[in-house]
Amino acid sequence: MPEEARNVQTPVFSAFCAFRLPLEWTRTLHGPSRAHLEGSFRISLRSSITLIDSKTRPNTRTGTGSQPRHTNRLAKEKSPYLLQHAHNPVDWYPWSPEAFELARREDKPVLLSVGYSACHWCHVMERESFEDEALATYLNARFIPIKVDREERPDLDQIYQAVLPDFFSYLVDPDKTVKYTIPKIDLGDITPADLKGSSNEMIFDTAITVLKDLGFNIPLSKDKGEDATKAAEPEGTSQTEGEEPGTSAEQQIDLTVTKSEFTEGEDLVFTLEYGDKKIEGVKMLDIGAQETEVQRILFLRRDLDLGTEFKLSLTTGEETAESDVVELADTDDEAADIWHKKIGVPRERIQRRDMADNFWSMGVPGPCGPCSEIYYDRGPAYGVEGGPIADENRYLEVWNLVFMQNERGAGGGKDGYPILGELPAKSIDTGLGLERTAALLQGVENIYEIDTTIQILNRASELTGVKYGASEKSDVSLRVIADHSRTSAMLIGDGVTPGNEGRGYVLRRMMRRTIRNMRLLGSMDPIMSELTVAAIGAMGPQYPELVSDKNRILSVSVSEEESFLQTLKSGTQIFDLASTSLKKSKSSILPGEEVFKLHDTYGFPFDLTLEMAREEGLNVDEDGFRRLMKEQKDRAKADAKAKKSGHTDVSVYRAIADKSGKTEFLGYSNVTSESQLTGILVDGVGVASASEGDDVEIILNRTPFYAEGGGQLADGGRITLSNGAVIEIDDVQSPVPGVSVHRGRVLNGSVEVGSDALAEIDSERRSAISRAHTATHMVHKAFREILGETATQAGSENSPGRFRFDFPATGAVSASVLNDVESRVNTLLLDNLEVTAESMSQAKAKELGAMALFGEKYGDVVRVVSVGDWARELCGGTHVSRSGQLGVVKLLGDSSIGAGVRRVEALVGVDAYKFLAREHILLNSLTDLIKGARTEELPERISDMLNKMKEIEKELAAVRSAQALSQAGDLAKSAKDINGYTFIASVMSDGVSGDDLRKIAIDLRAQHSNSVVALLSNNDGKPVLVVAVSDEARAKGVKAGALVKIGSTVLGGGGGGKDDFAQGGGTNPGASLDAIAAISQSLLG
Repeated sequence: MPEEARNVQTPVFSAFCAFRLPLEWTRTLHGPSRAHLEGSFRISLRSSITLIDSKTRPNTRTGTGSQPRHTNRLAKEKSPYLLQHAHNPVDWYPWSPEAFELARREDKPVLLSVGYSACHWCHVMERESFEDEALATYLNARFIPIKVDREERPDLDQIYQAVLPDFFSYLVDPDKTVKYTIPKIDLGDITPADLKGSSNEMIFDTAITVLKDLGFNIPLSKDKGEDATKAAEPEGTSQTEGEEPGTSAEQQIDLTVTKSEFTEGEDLVFTLEYGDKKIEGVKMLDIGAQETEVQRILFLRRDLDLGTEFKLSLTTGEETAESDVVELADTDDEAADIWHKKIGVPRERIQRRDMADNFWSMGVPGPCGPCSEIYYDRGPAYGVEGGPIADENRYLEVWNLVFMQNERGAGGGKDGYPILGELPAKSIDTGLGLERTAALLQGVENIYEIDTTIQILNRASELTGVKYGASEKSDVSLRVIADHSRTSAMLIGDGVTPGNEGRGYVLRRMMRRTIRNMRLLGSMDPIMSELTVAAIGAMGPQYPELVSDKNRILSVSVSEEESFLQTLKSGTQIFDLASTSLKKSKSSILPGEEVFKLHDTYGFPFDLTLEMAREEGLNVDEDGFRRLMKEQKDRAKADAKAKKSGHTDVSVYRAIADKSGKTEFLGYSNVTSESQLTGILVDGVGVASASEGDDVEIILNRTPFYAEGGGQLADGGRITLSNGAVIEIDDVQSPVPGVSVHRGRVLNGSVEVGSDALAEIDSERRSAISRAHTATHMVHKAFREILGETATQAGSENSPGRFRFDFPATGAVSASVLNDVESRVNTLLLDNLEVTAESMSQAKAKELGAMALFGEKYGDVVRVVSVGDWARELCGGTHVSRSGQLGVVKLLGDSSIGAGVRRVEALVGVDAYKFLAREHILLNSLTDLIKGARTEELPERISDMLNKMKEIEKELAAVRSAQALSQAGDLAKSAKDINGYTFIASVMSDGVSGDDLRKIAIDLRAQHSNSVVALLSNNDGKPVLVVAVSDEARAKGVKAGALVKIGSTVLGGGGGGKDDFAQGGGTNPGASLDAIAAISQSLLG
């Protein structure tokens, strides 16, 4: 028991990290005895803490400008969790003697809130409850609030968790029966009157306190109406004419004991009456330490207002238990008994189903267990009676409890697997369908019509002109759009950017499905910005960070849409050609090779191909596609494996490690080490010795060589054996954890397993790599400072004297940002900050604010590298000892390496100096070439020269255009008759622009009544194709757009246009004649 909490004679209220609870757990701490601790808990219900509409909740984090509106004592703490609450209006204290002394002095209870920084619901409660001005005013006036970080004070958390199951709880039954739960107390043979003034008076006293806290004065009587000292009257009500003093005809309550003798664990039954209302069966029950049940009821509780009526029930607002059905796995007798005997659900309201419907598993061997699903009966208007077994449309599931108690084996389907036994540690996974509950409370048909999502759906309806409810097909598209655009905005707000892996790929797929469905509804314009604004408008009141980060979220959305529209355009053209070809051949299956080409070459999503194929009445060779994808992934894995282990079976490395132990890494503090050879491999096979000239893999018992990892390249160097043999090392890998494999060549002598050796790294290379690695940390931190926390490292490579750094961004990084980052880093180099590395627990690393990279795997003990107090990251690499050793950092620029990912490349140290020196020499050369120009004048002078060159190029283009137009007459003479059409085609001289080709083609088309004109010219190495079709030819079915697609496909590109004129192109000018021939062949039919 912490010393500062000893002998505190004041209640301590413990707030839960979930919702703003109308309940307040109270406990009085009398001393260190656990028995005393457990026996001293009480509960009180304070109706003053009420739910406040989130739309009216002020934002207390900032006032005018950027200054916080509130700052409490937690601002002086170091814990990230405590600092999160430092600007709450709640007047938080840390756990301290000061807080408990104040509680004693002012005779106030203590509100104790325990949480930790990684707890999602702690963040929700902080935003939803502790930023609420009204709630804060109430708490500050009546309590001494104390906030504890469980990771900082595990001793307090241990006590908190140990006594939690024995807390009293105020429960409310579905039939509006009020329950007050207490631990077992041996009442003996006594009457309620005997309890007055005794130590057990708390049983009655607490029940009365609950009602008094709601504003009623409660009498205690032995029998109904007998010896009542005073009728109940809400505080603050005035006496009306004709009433007896102290009574209220409107809200009178009579508390009656219906039994006078009790035994241990027996029910104490009361009846509540006020006005013409009567609530039977107010009970004090003994349910023991059913923590799960207590928490479940707490989560379901919404409001309590004795002034009008009870508004609490299990799941149905003001409905009774008859509106609820509990569905169980058919073998779960334990849950059935609890629901019926302890919760009171009638047996006819409990249905059982088989494993396929009511048993949960992840689909693979592992944890599993039976479910209890809670359904809400929406009434006969929604279907037939008989529970979810009869109609799952009428009976809507709102809650599910999974009792994770079994382990399953291998098998297919939902029930085709064996149950192997029980888990050693069981748990309960429970969840309420928040949106389903909202749909029920708001009286709408489904979750897409609740007050938030409907705003986005309505905006999509406005943009497309499609009315919601017009047809089932369009309704599905509108629902997909509303759901996906909302989720996309939330993901981007949380720092996720579209990508091709992990959560980035999930986001990308949702955004692309949104765009695709909008186009299906007829909206061909860019729309993500409009939908994102609607999503932020709908969710912003609950998640204010969406509003504050609106510009960045919009930027990411728009950028991804622009990229996808280009992909959609090219991919759709290729799909259309494939679809047309299939239909001509009377085939209905799109080959896996075509689907793979769409996905791999053009970035066309597989699920989008499936959708488009279904719309065209085609099937997709999914097995073929997945086979090709697997082959590609296998090749990539093989390449990665070869990088790590060559062609060696990793079991060979494991065998050496099992026999001789793992490799001890000494490289953080040593550049040399005395070692012993524990393994030698030649061509992937373990050998006892190797000779001069052999390419070998060497395993040592200890090494100073850093194995490639974490973005840092491997060390190089030499291993010298005691017999004088020398091995030159050029690569070090770690194919299995804890084993460093040194790859190199035996320069002279022979090497044998067991030989003593001196391992020595190339110090110059190590120093250059270490400078690059420290520079990467500093650049990472500077980018996050300037661009925000979403500029998180997505990859890096630290090589001697240079490094590259990848991070998510919606577009190119401006020169000004690059200059700011470079300036920030180089300024800190002058401060010569100390660079340190320390091993610690993950919890302590988080407390220090160390940056962990998403996707990396960390153990319980992590290594934190700090550059002064400025930048901290979890890192296993090597670094300099002070930032000044970097010398200078020069950012070379940024480039795109994929949608939404930018790469910055940079130089550090001597390499950066050499680059700057070359730049200086280059500038001097330019000033010599441009006579009379000073260095600062060069941009202007060069710009003037470029403008003059552009003017000259325009004049040349005009000359070429005139020459091209003069060729029109000769081209008309080369016309051919193909299948009744006058076909004029030519590959013209290079440099004829698309506009000039268009003029010539239209002029030639006008000279013949039934004509088709196809012209080609190469511009800067890329062919440009135009096709013009006369009215007569179009009337016969010839379309310019279709002919351009045929020709452009041959050219390796695409194109399109109207039926009378179209333009396209490609990348292969050598196929120009083939393109003309393909168009001619198409006219032949």
